[in-house]
Amino acid sequence: MRQLKEILGQKLYDQLKEKIGNKKLIVSDQNFIPRSRLNKVIEERNTYKKKIEKIEKELKKAQERLCLDEEYLMDLLEIHHLSESLIQRKMQQRRMSKER
Repeated sequence: MRQLKEILGQKLYDQLKEKIGNKKLIVSDQNFIPRSRLNKVIEERNTYKKKIEKIEKELKKAQERLCLDEEYLMDLLEIHHLSESLIQRKMQQRRMSKER
């Protein structure tokens, strides 16, 4: 209220104080943010934080599944390679046995 008193002067300040009674006035210097707006922004921030946490958990699960899938793929490739080697050996054995 001191700022308002300096702006209005004592006489106008006293008249204003009489009119408004116990209400409080705020002199804004363009840095004032209403509490309702601040609460809304905080709520939005918290909502986004929760969404990010959820997405991070889902991403971690997907990465774990991908890692397992890569391991299975490597196992399958190894099995394929081993089976090819076995098939080639068997074919060579049959050729050798036919040639005798």
